[in-house]
Amino acid sequence: MKNIFVSLLVLCLVSISAFVGIEDAFAAEELQEASYSEPIKSADDLQYDVNKNLTQEEITSRFNKINTKYDVGQAFSEQDAEFIKFYSESQLGTPAELNDGISISAIQWYPGQTASKSFNTSKSSNGVKVKFSGKVYGTIGIVNHSYRGKLSAKITSGTSKVKKALKVRVTHSAYGLVGKKSIGIVYNSGKSSTGTKSKVSMDNTVKYSALAVVYTYTNAYVSVTTKTGSFNKYAF
Repeated sequence: MKNIFVSLLVLCLVSISAFVGIEDAFAAEELQEASYSEPIKSADDLQYDVNKNLTQEEITSRFNKINTKYDVGQAFSEQDAEFIKFYSESQLGTPAELNDGISISAIQWYPGQTASKSFNTSKSSNGVKVKFSGKVYGTIGIVNHSYRGKLSAKITSGTSKVKKALKVRVTHSAYGLVGKKSIGIVYNSGKSSTGTKSKVSMDNTVKYSALAVVYTYTNAYVSVTTKTGSFNKYAF
């Protein structure tokens, strides 16, 4: 009886390993066939005026609009697909650059590789100044991926004008194959933390699974609510 049980256990483990191997191989094959989704490396290759000569603030705003405009699994329009290919982090090539030569990619990821980028910024609005700093990380595999936000924010002036507790959030969007010839959102979420009216911090890692991830975009922001209005400050 013991030998039969051991044999069945071994058979189950072999079957599970084979299934995982097939899944990884399928995802890798999809990724290899995604040559038509290779990133646009030069601004001269952009076809749509709406995607040209954008500031960092405009880039962030456009990502936010696209990520709320589409459902997971829905194919992008041609102009939105062009934007994603040029301004997001690609697993298939090098990051695009702004006209002044500064890379606009927050992080460039390749399968199985972990990358990160630090930031240290501030913003003044409604009589309040907030300092926002930290680091975002990401690991992109074939099927299993993760991202992390190590964030800190504090009010450096105008604390008495802050109405609610500060909130920080790391956001992550993954774009991949939708159908045979299109790209779209395959994952879109984030992680938040709330502190006090004067400071907040977080260090959270989120794991997720998605097939054939080709492009990714990660950002973070702090939300400040004052007695006269609210504002966000993004990391990138």
